[in-house]
Amino acid sequence: MSRWRLLELDHLSYPDFGAFRLAMLRRRAAGLLPDTLMLMRPRGPGFVYSYYLDPDTNIDLDYCRAHAIPFVRTLAPGGAGYADSSSLLAAFWLEQDHPLISGPTADSYRRVVGGVARALAERFGITARHRPLNDLEIQGSDGIWRKPGFFSFSTQDRITQYVFSLQVQPAEEGLLASVIKPPPEKFSDKQTKNAGERSTSLSGEVGRDLEFAEVRGFVIDHMAREYGIEFAPGPLTADEQRSFEELRAQFNDPRWLYDRSPRQRWTDVPSSWRLGRAVRKIAGGPLLDVSVQVEGELLRDLLITGSLSAFPFLPQSPIHCLETVLRESRADEASVRAKTQAIFDAPGHQFIGVSADDIASAVCKAVSLARTAADAGPVALPTTGVAL
Repeated sequence: MSRWRLLELDHLSYPDFGAFRLAMLRRRAAGLLPDTLMLMRPRGPGFVYSYYLDPDTNIDLDYCRAHAIPFVRTLAPGGAGYADSSSLLAAFWLEQDHPLISGPTADSYRRVVGGVARALAERFGITARHRPLNDLEIQGSDGIWRKPGFFSFSTQDRITQYVFSLQVQPAEEGLLASVIKPPPEKFSDKQTKNAGERSTSLSGEVGRDLEFAEVRGFVIDHMAREYGIEFAPGPLTADEQRSFEELRAQFNDPRWLYDRSPRQRWTDVPSSWRLGRAVRKIAGGPLLDVSVQVEGELLRDLLITGSLSAFPFLPQSPIHCLETVLRESRADEASVRAKTQAIFDAPGHQFIGVSADDIASAVCKAVSLARTAADAGPVALPTTGVAL
């Protein structure tokens, strides 16, 4: 049985958690972080959106600002997430070849999410499952499967970060649907049609008000039994706090927040450029959202966004690499497909739940739409999205 530190932090906001977990990942990569399970109850509501997501077409940031709800872009895959003081957040960090969890990322999703699903069913008498790619779902009395939280795994510098949340009590009514507003294709393979309908709480599904301490104890007990871990409480160190503070400013920088926003990045484009956008929800995989700027036979610029899982993130992600090789290149289908496949085949690149053909087809569809578009610039974005 291995011995881990149990680090409990309840003083951070949910957006602060994004900077904190990256700081811990970097410390693990440098050999400075011991085996640690971090549990946190956020001090209030907050939203995050993932590394590849376009916030302008997925999050109502104006609503967040008007209601003083913090938000942040995180260095993680997936879509948008919510947590509040009724949520339990958990995180741990392991080397890719660590004996507890090893193998492809998709296998880790099955093991970690599936393990929590089985434990929830056993402990609370509910029906729960892992739904690819990375969803934990509970089946309600109406037969509909909903999410009581989220799971997000990401790999950087050969360290995998495992993060998940459990919504203990219901979120504020209407809040999720008011803020998380992805393209409708996001829900094309699901029983529900917006973020509010898609979400649930453990208390709501179990049928009684669960105490926060009970769910916290459940997570600790599950981790101990599933992975053979003995936990011992330990404090946050001064060095860890400093590492977190150094990253906090980066996460609030507008250049970071809007890195994947066509609307923010394409503010001054020539009138001869035409914009096209193609959106596709891959069954059992991510939402893929591609925007392009085309001039004649040239693909002048593009952004590949969505709830994507592609690693590593830094210093340059496979998605950024693909955009670099396609930018200012010929926009013919053969060239797009060949260059996309080359990025997929490059050593060290990992794509989860999406193929080279998926992305190349979306780029080609967006190019086709751009060539028939009457308008140039990001103002055309709301009207040119087409589901593949």
